[in-house]
Amino acid sequence: MTVLAFKDLLLTCCNKVYHREADKTDPEYIVWSESGTYPLFHGDNTRTEEAQVIAVDLLTKEEFSEVPALLRAAFSDEEIVYRGPDVIYHPDLGYTQYAYTVELI
Repeated sequence: MTVLAFKDLLLTCCNKVYHREADKTDPEYIVWSESGTYPLFHGDNTRTEEAQVIAVDLLTKEEFSEVPALLRAAFSDEEIVYRGPDVIYHPDLGYTQYAYTVELI
């Protein structure tokens, strides 16, 4: 899956999706950014396949957001490997953060 196709997938889960930085005025939004790559397979001392690692953070003021379930379903439907979410409440901002790490091949 390409990074642009991944962005489109995120937009099916939440209509406010930002790359690297967000406006921070929306009550619910996703920020995503590439955080690196790592090799999956080597052949003849060359990377033959690698995974793109992407951080995906949902920030929401909703007490019971439906977006985490939508993200899980979208990742599962597209067979995207992910870790998380780690859930962090930011009392000074009033947001709950759901942090995922995703691997795209």
